Amino acid sequence: MRTPNHAEGKGPSFYEIKHDLGELIDSARDCLNNAGANSVAGLMEAMRIAHFRTGGDQDQWETLRPLAREAADFAFDNAVTNGEILPASCKAWPRPLAFDLAEIQAARIHPECIVEDYLYSDVALFPAPGATGKTTLMLYEAACIAGGSDNLYSKRILKHGPVVIITAEDAREQMGARLREIFLDNGMLAKQAEILKNILVCDVAGLGLKLTEVDRDVVVTSATIDSLIRFLSATKPVIVIIDPAVSFGVGESRVNDSEQGLIEAARTIRNAVGCCVRFVHHTGKKNAQEGAVDQYAGRGGSAFADGARMVHVLAKVSPTDWHKVSDLPLLDGDLGLRLALPKMTYCKAQPDIYIRRTGYRFSAVTTAKFSETRVADIILKLITSDFETGRVRSTKSIEDEDLGQITRAQRRLALEILESQGLIERRKKSGAGNSTFWHPNRTETVAAAIAQLTESGGEIKGEAASLPSEKDASPNPNVNSPPYRTGSGGEFADATTPPQPLNLAASLGEIRRVGDMDNQNSHFRQGGV
Repeated sequence: MRTPNHAEGKGPSFYEIKHDLGELIDSARDCLNNAGANSVAGLMEAMRIAHFRTGGDQDQWETLRPLAREAADFAFDNAVTNGEILPASCKAWPRPLAFDLAEIQAARIHPECIVEDYLYSDVALFPAPGATGKTTLMLYEAACIAGGSDNLYSKRILKHGPVVIITAEDAREQMGARLREIFLDNGMLAKQAEILKNILVCDVAGLGLKLTEVDRDVVVTSATIDSLIRFLSATKPVIVIIDPAVSFGVGESRVNDSEQGLIEAARTIRNAVGCCVRFVHHTGKKNAQEGAVDQYAGRGGSAFADGARMVHVLAKVSPTDWHKVSDLPLLDGDLGLRLALPKMTYCKAQPDIYIRRTGYRFSAVTTAKFSETRVADIILKLITSDFETGRVRSTKSIEDEDLGQITRAQRRLALEILESQGLIERRKKSGAGNSTFWHPNRTETVAAAIAQLTESGGEIKGEAASLPSEKDASPNPNVNSPPYRTGSGGEFADATTPPQPLNLAASLGEIRRVGDMDNQNSHFRQGGV
């Protein structure tokens, strides 16, 4: 056996060549074995045996090394042609293959599910406006999936495991500090060792690493993706989070080409590693201002959303809108978040998720059930409260009003129910042709109850006896509203000076005076908020 001669300037030593060749054959064999390409893996195993049986003649090693590389290339290309593997890149088109019965019987209707009805092992997109806290929310989700919880937003986590976060924006130190606070605020201290073992952060800020590049004016997968795939294949992550997407493409001068290139790169990772690849993205400026949460809310073109199998959009929720969907107030220091799921390819359409953030604590809030009765109550409150302030509501204005997730059909049905119960009636607007508005009748019923109260010396009889007063546990603005007088065409007459019965009822605590409404507005609108 020759001694190493690298120092003599004669090229790599025997030992270096042997190590190089052994590493090549072993990695090729392992990759093919993992991909289920058994016939090609057999060829690699034969090469490995031949490698160790070869003598110590350096000339033989130098001759064998290029042959081994050529054999490995041939083996990979042959495996691709036979449909056995899908490598990061290939030089030949795969051969079309017919299905056989065993294959379709074993086929899954969707990729492996990570979080029930939320995340699957495929390409996902997560757009949100700046300063919404999307990266921190991603860290919280990562902590849960890495072993911190059995569920996420009340959805079962079906697969725990490593989460790789590739960040080109937030420094590693900041990510670690946020994780610490997430552990503290979400009761994960007992599991922090397991979580930390399974969260791997790759900080590439300023390194210029990309998932795509331009080759002869075409956006293609970057050559560096092969080294990333080798690392990920060894780590076997459940999810790879790429934050933010714009830092890993070729720019936005060719918007859809750039986005499609990122989708192709993500699919390459998905195919090689078998994980979910999730891009954190920004919403467009106009979409952010308008609060858009559809699948095309992300900045740029449509290729990103079209290519992703899951699109989750995060947006802030105002205290008023939060109350509409949850019947709960936002307390001081709370931030309301709406996580919309406009595109879910592998399951039925999912309702939006509403999340209350307090510090670094995240908790999903169950939205109020929009039953027929509840929708009717919301519509009646809207008509009545607006009527009290001098505004009348048409059917169209009710349909166009922002009432969260209440559909147009639900609103129309609510109007029919309220009209059939005599709580509202349609009236013509004075001097407006055939235009009509919805007039609340409950205020007139209250006026009748007050009149009966004064006549009976304090005892309410008949239908008015069933009306609740402010003494009840839940103030009802539809009952405790002061009466207004209207003209024959539905227009307002002067109601600035309430009649004596109204003042009497107010003094008894049954209703408030008009002048009191400024201080008690919260009781007249939206059920106390």
